[in-house]
Amino acid sequence: MVLNGIDIANYQTGIPKMPGDFRIVKATESTSYTNPAMADQIAKAPALLGFYHFASNGDVQAEANHFLATVKPHIGKAMLVLDYEPARPSVAWAKAWLDYVYQKTGVRPVIYMSLAVENAYDWSSVVNAGYGVWIAQYNNYNVVSGYQPRDLYGSLKHWPSMAMFQYTSSGRLSGWGASLDLDVFYGDKLAWAKYAAVSGKPVATVKASTPAVVNHTTRTKAAVAVNVTYELHQQGAGWLGAVTNFNNKNSNGFAGNPNHQHDYLTISVDHGSIKYRVHTVKSGWLDWVTKGDRNDLTNGAAGIAGHAITGVQIVYSTPAGESYQQAYYRSQTTQRAGWLGVCADDGSVAGFDSWAGEDGEPLDRLQIKISASNPF
Repeated sequence: MVLNGIDIANYQTGIPKMPGDFRIVKATESTSYTNPAMADQIAKAPALLGFYHFASNGDVQAEANHFLATVKPHIGKAMLVLDYEPARPSVAWAKAWLDYVYQKTGVRPVIYMSLAVENAYDWSSVVNAGYGVWIAQYNNYNVVSGYQPRDLYGSLKHWPSMAMFQYTSSGRLSGWGASLDLDVFYGDKLAWAKYAAVSGKPVATVKASTPAVVNHTTRTKAAVAVNVTYELHQQGAGWLGAVTNFNNKNSNGFAGNPNHQHDYLTISVDHGSIKYRVHTVKSGWLDWVTKGDRNDLTNGAAGIAGHAITGVQIVYSTPAGESYQQAYYRSQTTQRAGWLGVCADDGSVAGFDSWAGEDGEPLDRLQIKISASNPF
């Protein structure tokens, strides 16, 4: 028995009742942000409900208390989730947040992360404490019409099974004209209720179907040189001129205007496909964008006019059969000198950050290269 549903955030304001068994809604981020669309989004949700907190790796108790104060009326009736996607993951931080919420509510939260992060870090302490995992992993960004759960490409390293699986960010459902995250929960309504219940007892995850392992030996074609072109829009001014790949010699080697804030980003590649999103202080993480067209601020660029970009996340998809390549990228901010850590896709390569930027600091420069190894 499985259940199908979606997870949504503030940028999906006005979303109506949708097909599906459950809806998980972003409630909070860091210590002060609350989703302004949450009340309407839950009013139109199905009976099974969940809420997530987007972690900023700040003060553990402050972040947890902000989340609990926001979802207080629903404790014991809704699944509680830690959305864990920091640039520098810390198992200790995540476990401390989960433990604190459990101690305060008696509800054992679920933790959300990418398959790459689950594989790259030692989560045994979180697994042994009985917290379930919600895994995100996409094979591509093709449109998925309706609920079509699939197996993992790869396998879990630390959890014996996953409670839930986010298998696409390009889902389409009747009644909504934009992409949605589609999820499958491995259990029935009673199992969902146990995750939400104030019981103080660990809830075992329902075993998922056997993951389909990608056979990397089928990738017999050599990597193809990929050019990535990108451009930042200076807040209150205009587009600054596109950059292709990068260099460290002059201002033509990066996008952005040093010591200025930027509110839109556009990226495109001449081979394969790419998706990207930005984070702003005012609105948190925005929706993924898969086109690069500065003349289309709805579907071809990531950002909101007047909202300073503080984070960027990029994922490159290698065409079938070719040797894998990733988007390697890095940024600087208006508040410190020097490049921050190098990122590789959404953390798919161990040792590299999963997004570029620093929480609360406007991004002022960006460099990107598609490569099989770190080019910086």
